[in-house]
Amino acid sequence: MNSSKIFRNLILITSLFLCCVALSACELIEGTAQQQAVLPTVIVPTPVNTPEPDQIEVVVANSEDGSVRDSSRAITIWVLPEQSIDVESPEGALFAQQIADFESSHPDLDLSVEQKGIIGQGSMLDYFSSAAVVAPNVLPDLVLIPDDMLPRFVDAGIVSPLDDLISEQDLADLYPVIDEITIFNNQRMGYPHSLSGLTHAAYNSAVYSSTLPSRLDQLFDLPLKPSFPATSQEGADLLFQLYLDEGGQIFNDEGAIAFESTPLLVGLRRIQALRNSETLARNSSEIANREEMWIDYKSGNSSLILTTSDRFLVEYQETSNLSFGQFPGSINGITPMVDGWVWAVTTADPVRQALAVELISWLANGSNMGSTTVLSERLPARSGAFEFWPNPDDEYIIFLDSELNRAIQRPELLDSSVGSVLQDAMQTLFSTTNPDVPPIAERATQSINGN
Repeated sequence: MNSSKIFRNLILITSLFLCCVALSACELIEGTAQQQAVLPTVIVPTPVNTPEPDQIEVVVANSEDGSVRDSSRAITIWVLPEQSIDVESPEGALFAQQIADFESSHPDLDLSVEQKGIIGQGSMLDYFSSAAVVAPNVLPDLVLIPDDMLPRFVDAGIVSPLDDLISEQDLADLYPVIDEITIFNNQRMGYPHSLSGLTHAAYNSAVYSSTLPSRLDQLFDLPLKPSFPATSQEGADLLFQLYLDEGGQIFNDEGAIAFESTPLLVGLRRIQALRNSETLARNSSEIANREEMWIDYKSGNSSLILTTSDRFLVEYQETSNLSFGQFPGSINGITPMVDGWVWAVTTADPVRQALAVELISWLANGSNMGSTTVLSERLPARSGAFEFWPNPDDEYIIFLDSELNRAIQRPELLDSSVGSVLQDAMQTLFSTTNPDVPPIAERATQSINGN
């Protein structure tokens, strides 16, 4: 367990790494060591409206080292293993500094941070299912989880609503997709940590220097050679995005999965028309994933690919003549999808709930979220955080902000049998030269709907 004492003892090491944060951030966006991003100092707010603990109901919890903790002021945080808490790494050092700054304004707070996975033995869900009754004091007050796991935590009654705890200021500049991710039955059950996986196009501006067209069929007469992992999960995701852009529904009025064959048929036909035009790179059906797609792009076999913000942030300064835009779709560019991480409050104690929300608010302010996402090559969940990125007027950052305003959550069902069926449909489409498309769409629709 990484307690507050560990954070304080290692603060000197932490400070050394933070001196490098600005330089590292600039290298991600500017690619030059001559520009430095100076992250402004943010004053930690004095605790406001934190309920006083009921002295009769205060519970004493034993910490891992055997010491006694007053649970009314003891906040335990469980974070994903992907969230570094190692002060010997830049990202972990930054997180440690943010935690230490918060603790400095809460001298009576006993705060501990621990890494845990989501599923499996010793995971978050394992503990919540086994210890909720027999040993509730070992459970955390605040967790950081993937956005697609939040529904399971909500259904299990693990997390507490935040509507009466989160301030309007903390909600003011969140991107619209955050409501889709965190609101269930008209209650806000989580708060965003960061976003990732924003889908968009990358293309070679030496081959084509204008803005990308909005429709797939407008690529036919251009010099660009499009490519994407046609028969992989990414190909299934693209088919799903085309399906949505054609007006296809996912669920019926009763909440059951109810795909429609016509929008799926139109999406498949658009991809087939692109293939028949000989515009699509010939080896698209052989590309297994986005990693191979970038290899294909850099080899010159393709000049327009479907990518995500995570990888593009890395390639932006390493690949010459690299530009970006919406990936062409049915009428407009396809609707971008994102996923992310969210904070969820898991304690029912009002004192610890208020403290946990104070901590969320601190970690999510513009400066902290901005610097955190730059180091992790993720995206902020609030537009104001981009102001704390190096060179916020960069064209790509402006593009990201615009796309995040129209993004949707990548649905969990794409990782289920629905995604497998869509992938099978794409594999069938590319299995022969000119297949009969309507039966492919009909079989896929019936399979998805369980008919």
